[in-house]
Amino acid sequence: MMYFNQTLVQETFERFDRDGSGKIDETELRDALYSLGYLVPPLVLQLLDSRYDDSAGLDFDKFVECGMIFKGLTEKFKEKDTQYAGFAKLSYDEFLSMVIPFLVSY
Repeated sequence: MMYFNQTLVQETFERFDRDGSGKIDETELRDALYSLGYLVPPLVLQLLDSRYDDSAGLDFDKFVECGMIFKGLTEKFKEKDTQYAGFAKLSYDEFLSMVIPFLVSY
């Protein structure tokens, strides 16, 4: 999901929807995002799952939404992490300007 490729995302969802239910659970979400290049910390995974899982798992549309938010926030963070150290120094205003557009648009 480094760039949005509908076919790749659809194939990834289908590969990790192991039971063929049309939905993926938290573990499948973790594995799917990892296969797309994202190592999601357990706490973040739980937050994503609680936000997007409607008790029966995430359907494809919610998987795409979740992935796009994670992708966008990761890209914004990388803009501030100029040393690629996994850390960034930013003001509260900078933080809000990074995060709010993703909260509002999804």
